[in-house]
Amino acid sequence: MNIFDLFLKKIINIPLWVKQILYIRLSVEMRENLCEDFVRTSPDKIFAGYMPILTFSGQNELQDRKNGFDTNIYKFLQNCKDGYSIIDITVNSFYSLEETAKYFEFCLEQNLIEKPDKQIEAEAAYLAGKYRVGEYLLQCGKISEEQLKTAIYENEKNPDKKIGQILIAHEFVPEKALKALFVVKEEAKKRFIIDYNKIPETEEIFPDKKSEYENKIENLANENKKLRKQLEQLLTMVKK
Repeated sequence: MNIFDLFLKKIINIPLWVKQILYIRLSVEMRENLCEDFVRTSPDKIFAGYMPILTFSGQNELQDRKNGFDTNIYKFLQNCKDGYSIIDITVNSFYSLEETAKYFEFCLEQNLIEKPDKQIEAEAAYLAGKYRVGEYLLQCGKISEEQLKTAIYENEKNPDKKIGQILIAHEFVPEKALKALFVVKEEAKKRFIIDYNKIPETEEIFPDKKSEYENKIENLANENKKLRKQLEQLLTMVKK
């Protein structure tokens, strides 16, 4: 069951006059947090709205699990196969967006999902901690390679001055845009848990395989049962 889809339907079905006030208040909040430009971003350029697609290797790995990846990786791949977007995967799995970005990056590096648009890839890498601000801005085309090199060079000479501060000082990037990036990064660490009266039942699609140690313990337990039964039979015979 897609929890976020249920939540979205509730929002869509509320009266227009309520939506109007919500829109106004959200607009004010976005402006105060310097993130208004992120709302105006084209929908196909937003990481949270992106729908990952499995590669042929990803489909095989999901089916065979030969590499023995973490259970969350297989859960992520299954959600991709089911046609879920990043926000659906994140909300349904009770992840933070940062956690989902890390799973996304891992699957991308392992060639388990198809390579997305450059903007999507850059945002995912930034949220996952793979890219720092300078690299993110470069990949998005916000600054040039020469501008980043200038900032890195000055940072090496004066480590107390951060890359972001240097970029602002040289007017390579507006201060407002840089602050918004930091807000987005922090917000991605939060979880979005929707409060429902009845929590949908979930099915464990990928149960963890038992370890060799657990199998040995189980076998020993079965052997003990057999020995105990044989001992009880012997004692019965002796009594007779």
